[in-house]
Amino acid sequence: DNTSSNDVALQKLKGKIGNWDTSVLNGEHLHLICVAHILNLIVKDGLSIFDGSISKVRSAVKYVRQSPAREMMFMECAKYERIETKRSLILDVDTRWNSTYQMLDVAEKYERAFDRYDTQDPRYKKHLKSGNVDGRPISQDWVTIRNLHCS
Repeated sequence: DNTSSNDVALQKLKGKIGNWDTSVLNGEHLHLICVAHILNLIVKDGLSIFDGSISKVRSAVKYVRQSPAREMMFMECAKYERIETKRSLILDVDTRWNSTYQMLDVAEKYERAFDRYDTQDPRYKKHLKSGNVDGRPISQDWVTIRNLHCS
């Protein structure tokens, strides 16, 4: 978040414009918007269509990453499933527009490991359940993620 830096830069620019011989309305209507922030909002709005599947994957990743013991058990599941990626699970960051894509890109490679992990950690299902809704990613969620990834 660089709003304060943008404000300072804008004030300096208005000061420079005020010293010019020509007028650009004395800088009254200048407004600096962070393009990355706008892009982030646009992408988040577009991704909201797939929010159910993305939320399930995010919750699963978050659960696994919450402790070294869970991560170790998960990696054993990945090894058993012969998943050959060196990339580790990552969580997305709300203010980084491409981090959700990166999280899904890595998680999708571990689909079979998540399925196996479900049978290894009895707390996984319970933790991801919200009311009567099962929050674990299912095969249709992974299809959605793959389709989103290829779009």
